Amino acid sequence: MKIFLADDDQVICKGLSKVITSFGNEFEVVGAASNGEDALEFLLHHQCDVLITDIKMPVMDGVELIAAIREQGLSLKIIVLSGFDDYYYIRTTLKGGAQDYLLKPIDREELRQLLQVLHDELSACGEAVSSDMRGVIKKAQRFIEEHYHEHLSLSVVAQHIGLSECYFSNLFKLEMGQNFYDYLSERRIETAKRLLQRNPSDKIYEIAMKVGYEETITFNRNFRKYVGMTPKEYRERG
Repeated sequence: MKIFLADDDQVICKGLSKVITSFGNEFEVVGAASNGEDALEFLLHHQCDVLITDIKMPVMDGVELIAAIREQGLSLKIIVLSGFDDYYYIRTTLKGGAQDYLLKPIDREELRQLLQVLHDELSACGEAVSSDMRGVIKKAQRFIEEHYHEHLSLSVVAQHIGLSECYFSNLFKLEMGQNFYDYLSERRIETAKRLLQRNPSDKIYEIAMKVGYEETITFNRNFRKYVGMTPKEYRERG
């Protein structure tokens, strides 16, 4: 089970990583970030099963991070850390999709038991991936092709084809060799490349909206990631 940590206290991050690793080989800490924005960037481009995040962080706090994760349609389990027993924050994170919360200082055994429960749930979900993979994935691909320019998420596609998010996420990665978000991003960027060349009068933000990006900053970042240059540079190159 791949676990990512988000906490601006490096001592806590290092301590958590050491403790989690001691629980056994089935628990792997794949990275850490000191703020929610960096955590989101990592999670969007790497496969993770569990996020353990503090509530209070600079740039983007834990509540905002959880909201952004759900908006992007990422299907990972979330554990929230809090240095104080604050009912409002805890309630907000649980409503936003967190599985549970732990109060600092963290009880080692409580953490171990919680991770074991999540590990068992994920294992059961993975075992549920079935026989008719190609037909289901082709149906999902057709839906993505028709709606990639809209506000499309993993949950929306999963609901359309009648599967749970967990089931669909595992099925898609298994069949396609990449996660849903990367596939959707590549589809959008490929269309954007054609539009940049064919419609020179369209502004960058207009093309971004046509392929499903509400924020030009996100569009520019993803375009550079997949193409190696900005949309403007790509258009000027001809």
